[in-house]
Amino acid sequence: KLYAYYNCDDKPAFLGHSDPRYFLQKWVYQYLKYPDQAVKDGIQGRVEVEFIVDKKGKVTDAHVTRSVHPLLDEEALKVVNASPDWSPGRVKGVRVDAIISIPIEFRLEKKNKRSFAINKR
Repeated sequence: KLYAYYNCDDKPAFLGHSDPRYFLQKWVYQYLKYPDQAVKDGIQGRVEVEFIVDKKGKVTDAHVTRSVHPLLDEEALKVVNASPDWSPGRVKGVRVDAIISIPIEFRLEKKNKRSFAINKR
């Protein structure tokens, strides 16, 4: 049986923190590399990635539930799949498989005002 992250009595925890934002800050954004071609093409946005933290604390079945572009999707999945083990979620004291969804932001900094005018959309 698969449990939603929020339905676990003890939520899955990354390095002792059960808030998924900690995983984003301490893992995802530390290792995320903005694909060069995506930077050149001005591609940005939020990729939603869903994954399971299984009973052993392994990250499995990561997939994109909201795509921006294949380059960004691939990079988001690569970083999530490379995650170290988590502490598994528990329901009534028993380890369970828990599903988590996180938003991974790819944002380009605006260099100057002219770049707005030549945006390729």
